[in-house]
Formats: sequence, structure tokens, C-alpha cells
Amino acid sequence: MSELCEAEDDEESDLILPPRFARRIWLVSWLALSSGSAAIANGRRDCAALSVLVLATSLNYWRRPTHGPRRTVDMAAAAGSLIYQVAAVAPFSHCPIAAGAYLASVAAGAGCYARARLLSRRHGDRDSSSWWHVGLHLCGNAGNVLLYDAVGRNLVGWRRR
Repeated sequence: MSELCEAEDDEESDLILPPRFARRIWLVSWLALSSGSAAIANGRRDCAALSVLVLATSLNYWRRPTHGPRRTVDMAAAAGSLIYQVAAVAPFSHCPIAAGAYLASVAAGAGCYARARLLSRRHGDRDSSSWWHVGLHLCGNAGNVLLYDAVGRNLVGWRRR
């Protein structure tokens, strides 16, 4: 019996976060569906495809977060999507307020990520760290929805009609 417990401990020893904390990030990763839906509603198939990519890589990573290729692919997908949106999508919002709101959400998300890393690495507080990572996902998806509307249907009213 103790061998079974030791084997289970070995399986979890390489996890970056314990399952109970990783699960909350896995659950909030599903919010990428809101980004994808907003992209489709606003005629941005490119952004919808990126949202699906980020969703798939995030779910795949957070189901069992370890160092390795799944983490690298997840981070590359998220960073690549962000770079694409900042460089190729945000400039076409034709509204400084909308672009500013999007960039503010990016900054808030980056702040959440930095805080999560600090809490985990320096203080070992994985519980709080995972909540700050949830904040990253919330900021990112909220910013995406606002950006896609600004370059699409303009339901929020960024542009004067």
C-alpha cells in the first residue's frame, strides 16, 4: 500500500502547481470561448482561430502543469496571439479609447502574471499565485472581447456611428 502512495507522490512531484490550484486555472481557461465567440461575432476569423489555439494549449497544459513541451507550446501560443493582436489588430480599432482600453487590459494581465510569479517563486504561496493567474485570464479575455468589438460591430460604441 505504501508503494502505491509513493508512486502517486512521485507523479505529483513534477507538477508546477498542485491539482487543486491548477484546476481553477484550467476552469478559467475555458473563458477563451468568450474571446472566440466575440471574434466570430465581429467577423475576425483570424482572432477566432487564435482563441481556439490558446484554449486548446491552455487546457492541455493546465490539466497537468509540468515543465516541458506542453508548457512551452502554451506560452508560445499565448504570447504569439498577444503580439499579433497588439501589432495587427489593435491599430485598426480607429479609436484611441478602445486601443487604450485594450492595452490597459494587457497591462493589467501582465501585472497579474508578474504577481502570480512573485507569490509562487519568492513566497511559495501557490494558492494566491493561482488566483492571480486567474486574473490574467480574466483581463486577457475581457480585453479581447472589447478589442474585437472595436474592430468589428462596434456594439460598445467605441466609434461614433
